[in-house]
Amino acid sequence: MLFKDIFYHSFVRLCQFINLGDSTFRFYNNSSSFIHGGLDPPNRDTTPVVGQKQIHQRIQQLNFRDCHAKISQVDSQATLGNGVVVQVTGELSNGGQPMRRFTQTFVLAAQSPKKYYVHNDIFRYQVYLVNSWSAYRLFSELFVNGH
Repeated sequence: MLFKDIFYHSFVRLCQFINLGDSTFRFYNNSSSFIHGGLDPPNRDTTPVVGQKQIHQRIQQLNFRDCHAKISQVDSQATLGNGVVVQVTGELSNGGQPMRRFTQTFVLAAQSPKKYYVHNDIFRYQVYLVNSWSAYRLFSELFVNGH
């Protein structure tokens, strides 16, 4: 099993009724950065948290409880320095709230030939403003009518 699979398998298992804050932070080190863009207003900048201790504190602040995850897709590619960039899409529910679509992208950096840590981690909920047909019609009207 690849590290990316272990990381995400652990995330999903921990998310389901286990205290996420007590163990997920171990995948990070003191040079890691973490962004969790929650249900913030669109286009709001989110400051990254840096370092294992700070990431642990931030994960605890997210207050994961009664959490359920459905992973739709996991894609990965090799990147610089024998690292791996991973993108995950799926749905997440926390605290009994409805499922929300999300995208998470993280970079796994090599510590040794078969040992990795999460160097960068960006999580965002997806915001849907209009359906694709409505967007197409609006886009067409703007360009056809010259507005």
